[in-house]
Amino acid sequence: MNWKNPKPPNGVDPAVEDEEKKKNIGRREIILVRHGQYDLSGVTDDQKILTSLGRQQAKWSGERLAKLL
Repeated sequence: MNWKNPKPPNGVDPAVEDEEKKKNIGRREIILVRHGQYDLSGVTDDQKILTSLGRQQAKWSGERLAKLL
């Protein structure tokens, strides 16, 4: 590298080139959501249903996720 002229021979500033490359990379997000509160008194999974608080928590989670999109 020429320290008096830090630009590479092709005339492109490496910092600008890196920023352009970042713009072209896809972005993925994984959002993990824990289920709401559920009734533990059931024996099988079918009997372990969401409590009223759990249903409200699920609703709040859905509303919050919708705002992220």
